[in-house]
Amino acid sequence: MIKRPRIRMNFRELLFILLTLLWCAVIFAFSAQKADDSTKTSSGVIYLFCRFVVSGFKDLDDAERYAMIASMQFWVRKAAHFVVYLVLGILGLQIFLAADRPQGRRACCLAATGLCIFYAVSDEVHQYFVPGRACQLRDICIDTLGAAVGILLSAAVMKLIDIRRSKKA
Repeated sequence: MIKRPRIRMNFRELLFILLTLLWCAVIFAFSAQKADDSTKTSSGVIYLFCRFVVSGFKDLDDAERYAMIASMQFWVRKAAHFVVYLVLGILGLQIFLAADRPQGRRACCLAATGLCIFYAVSDEVHQYFVPGRACQLRDICIDTLGAAVGILLSAAVMKLIDIRRSKKA
């Protein structure tokens, strides 16, 4: 009988796997929205933003508000892609760093990047089958950039923490 090695996960690794899966489910839920529902969601976010940040927004009539919201749709949607994948990159990196396996940070960063690219591609393919949505290479690139920034920020923060700890020791 061949003895298979048991894969053991520590609590931190399991926690980050679960958080990552939860975050992927959030991304999937937004991607599963039909085009009209997705537009309503982003319009609602823009409306709240403008209401509290843009001076004079409350004084505009409905047509002017609608025009302002419509003009911001594209950029808000692309920013949302960037931000949700930035978070996915941070979570994905933490999975690999939490594992009790002999690998360096660079390998963990590459593995997390691969995970995020895979999910970005699968997410865009999924959108292809949602009414009114499309599979766009531009979104995959924005997702990948967001994930890369999240991974690099997370790795930089961890490096700074290591430096501070080594100075105290």
